[in-house]
Parts: sequence; C-alpha cells; structure tokens
Amino acid sequence: MVKSRRRRYSVGLKEQAIARMQEGERVKALSHELLISRSVLFEWRKAAEIRPGGRKYAREKVKKEGEAAALEGRIRELEAALGRKTLEVDFFQGALRRLAGSGLAREKAGGKTSRPKSAAGWTRKAV
Repeated sequence: MVKSRRRRYSVGLKEQAIARMQEGERVKALSHELLISRSVLFEWRKAAEIRPGGRKYAREKVKKEGEAAALEGRIRELEAALGRKTLEVDFFQGALRRLAGSGLAREKAGGKTSRPKSAAGWTRKAV
C-alpha cells in the first residue's frame, strides 16, 4: 500500500491564500501561481471558516457589503429627488404668493384671465 505524501505549507502562506480568495481573486489563477491544487485551497478556506475566530461566511459578508453599497446609492438618489421636489414646491409656493398679491387669484373661476388691451376695452373691432 502506497501512502500519499502531503506537502506542508506555512501558516502565513495559507492565510495569504485564504485572504486573496476571500477578496475575490480567482482560485484557478491563484492555484497556478502558487502551484497548489484548487481542492487544497478550498480545503484551507473551509478549515479557516470553521476555526474559532476565522472569517466564517466570508462570501455572505461580501454579498451583504455589496447590498449595503447598493442601498446607500439608492438613498443618495432618493435624497437628490427629495431636494429637487423641495425646490419645486418652494418655487410654486412663491408663484402662488405672487399671484395672490396681484389680484389674479381672486377672480372668479372660469372668468377672463386677461385685462382689456385698450382704454375702450373689448368693444373695439379689428379693421
């Protein structure tokens, strides 16, 4: 019976490889660079996630961070929209105040909105 020999790697190398994997580096490229099989790298990551104080559920953390960034972006969009709407409301409130001051707003609904164009009023006909 042939016993397989496993290479021993330093703890520092393992931690660096795991950190790079958790940061999103492609495992295949990392495997080629370090000359370590992908399955060994995945074993290291799984062992690190189980270990007390290890970065358990690192993928979920990255996913949650991405969701948080997306939500923060949405908040910025909504705050900008709220600012635009506030400016619009302020503009229209000012316009209503100006109309109320000029007397146009007091006229009856459905009445004429313009004033006579000449001293004779509307009785003048075009020639």
